[in-house]
Amino acid sequence: TVKSISDLNNDYIYRHRNSDRLNAVVATDYLVNSLGCSKIGVLYNNADLGNGAKETIEDTLNSFGMTIAAAEAHNAGDVDMTGQIMKLKEAGVDSVIVYCFPAEAAIIVRQLNELGLGDLPIIGGATFTSTGFYDACDEAYVDGTYAVTDFVADDPESADFVNAFNEIYGQNPDNTAFEYYDAVYLL
Repeated sequence: TVKSISDLNNDYIYRHRNSDRLNAVVATDYLVNSLGCSKIGVLYNNADLGNGAKETIEDTLNSFGMTIAAAEAHNAGDVDMTGQIMKLKEAGVDSVIVYCFPAEAAIIVRQLNELGLGDLPIIGGATFTSTGFYDACDEAYVDGTYAVTDFVADDPESADFVNAFNEIYGQNPDNTAFEYYDAVYLL
């Protein structure tokens, strides 16, 4: 089965940014090998993004001789993740990986804090650096979280792009703006 567009071996299809699956490997590796976590919980959306990430996290943990402590899915548009988060809490997770879209990610980080898991290492993909995510949640809920992404607006290397984007749109770009800007120039 094809797991990713990168697996197609087609000379006419290429990826201009790293795969979200690679980000899931990096997130898992960081929790295990840098932070010493061993009971990882996964909250993911029931879509290609989340299902692919969960599968990759599971494969990565298996390569370390570990398994996911608890994994719970939700659907796009869900507004309450209490049931899923409580299952992670009951499993005694020591960290949480979140893979979903910005609106649901904002709800998840808020509810992780409200339900007593906000002090655990929490890591997400590029969603955790998107303006949609930050616009939808209180800064206190994301302070101390981690993100695996290919663009951060306050990186000095990105200053020219960020300043130009701000002049035109009156706000900082997120990773999606940067990715598609690059893609146009690559084409």
